[in-house]
Amino acid sequence: MTPSAISDTTASFDPFDVSTTRDPWDDYYRLRRTEPIWEFRPGIFLITRYDDVRRCLLDPDALSNRSNFFLGDVERASEPTNITMMDTPRHTALRKTEIGGFSRAPIRGAQEWITGIADALIDGFVADGRADHGLGSLPVTW
Repeated sequence: MTPSAISDTTASFDPFDVSTTRDPWDDYYRLRRTEPIWEFRPGIFLITRYDDVRRCLLDPDALSNRSNFFLGDVERASEPTNITMMDTPRHTALRKTEIGGFSRAPIRGAQEWITGIADALIDGFVADGRADHGLGSLPVTW
């Protein structure tokens, strides 16, 4: 898999730009046709075709997860501590230990807690008159 460089076609597209993310469909269509694997910033790829995405998800040699959510120099990054930044076999081993927490019983047990957070977020949307808040404060443990 060889990423393409920034060209005139994609130079104006920034997937992190809020105005772009509101209606990205024309840009995605163009990228799928002309630059399906696009390195739009060093080490940050936008992959737009299903078969390419599938290969990247299943083949760590095609694209490592190590740089996920990291915008700095990947070579200088410390060892990944987040499962989304790990490749196999480390990812698989950690996933096996965590999978039980995502079964039906633990999720049902957390229903009241989850509902409380969702209700508070929705109340905030109503109070602010907008619903495009980030969820940075959403807790991931209980």
